[in-house]
Amino acid sequence: MSKKTNLLLLSILFLIISSCAVRKTGRQTEVIKIEPEETLKVDTIKVEKDTLPVTIEDTTKKSTEPEFTFAPQKEEEKKRIFGYRVQIFAFSERERAEAAKEEAQLILDQPVYVEYVPGFDGEYKVRVGDFVSRDEAIKYRDYLRRKGYPDAFIVETYITVH
Repeated sequence: MSKKTNLLLLSILFLIISSCAVRKTGRQTEVIKIEPEETLKVDTIKVEKDTLPVTIEDTTKKSTEPEFTFAPQKEEEKKRIFGYRVQIFAFSERERAEAAKEEAQLILDQPVYVEYVPGFDGEYKVRVGDFVSRDEAIKYRDYLRRKGYPDAFIVETYITVH
């Protein structure tokens, strides 16, 4: 492998590990946020078109902030295409991913999904939005970082469009 590929893989691994640090204390699980040192940030992870997530759950929550809007459509008007989402968390347990999704729905104005991606640590990904263009995803990623999701990054995946 080339140095660039190794650096990219190490950066991705570091981001995933740093967003999933957990310390167990008795019966409760406490999430500990670890701030990464200055490292190369990865903006986009490409997913091959033949590796669809096994589970995708769609929920829509509107916020009062006018910066981004999302109008839900009838089910028959929706279709799936290759696009972009912004990943905010990854968990190995589905319950933790669902809890993070529920919390994000209360804050965010875009649909929040839990996607199951087998073969990686933190197989349950919490991802936000359905962006056709990378520019839209970049703007929303920056918005999420300002809203308290500093490790948010863009992923290429199948999205739901109207």
